[in-house]
Amino acid sequence: MRSGVSKIELVYDSDCPNVEHARGYGSPTILIDEHDVAGDSERSRSCRLYDQGDGTLDPAPSAASIIAALRVRT
Repeated sequence: MRSGVSKIELVYDSDCPNVEHARGYGSPTILIDEHDVAGDSERSRSCRLYDQGDGTLDPAPSAASIIAALRVRT
């Protein structure tokens, strides 16, 4: 494990009703040290929905997936 501050980025698309798009990621995407918090490695040029783990979809990743990604990357 590494200690220190992680680089956290929000990648989004202003044309997407969810948010703005850049660098080939779906919108929105949260990156921690260049890694997608949802664990997806496939890039796309589209609005994005996240599986919330209970059969529902949401335009943002769950807080639990963000926290888990932070724990792995820090």
